[in-house]
Amino acid sequence: MQKKLFYWILSRFFNVREHEAVTTLFMFFYFFLITTSAYIIKPVKISLFLDWLSFENLPFAYLLTALLIGFVVTLNSRLLHTMDRRLYISISLIFFIVNLLLFWWLFRFEWAWLSLVFWFWADIFIATSVTQFWLLVNDIYYPRQAKRLVGFLVSGGLLGGVVGAVLA
Repeated sequence: MQKKLFYWILSRFFNVREHEAVTTLFMFFYFFLITTSAYIIKPVKISLFLDWLSFENLPFAYLLTALLIGFVVTLNSRLLHTMDRRLYISISLIFFIVNLLLFWWLFRFEWAWLSLVFWFWADIFIATSVTQFWLLVNDIYYPRQAKRLVGFLVSGGLLGGVVGAVLA
């Protein structure tokens, strides 16, 4: 019954077939949650850095982030080739959730260097989670399906960006 309801609602606005309605709705909300969290984390990252360190250190943070992202992309690529993708995505999301809870606890101590660590973590989280979302889309949908559904999936990200920005 719920599958038919999801399909009926989605098919009124988007070109969604009955057998893909539930999966597409879950992927919509997955991308919504990723972008919502990214749009909340990004201003927190910047404000903590500027508050605890200073704007004079921003060029160094951007440079170190570029170097670190290159290392993380290489590691991410190797892990994706050696592990099952869905398992790797699940483990990495659990890792990011645990890290976020750890940061929440550590921010009470107001260590200046922690804002730099959070800066790197936030950039890695955003790059990794968005990349993994699109890899999952590639695994779930055939190319024709993806072309049909990409508008709906991207609208989940756009809505998440709006909600995240409002919450931040």
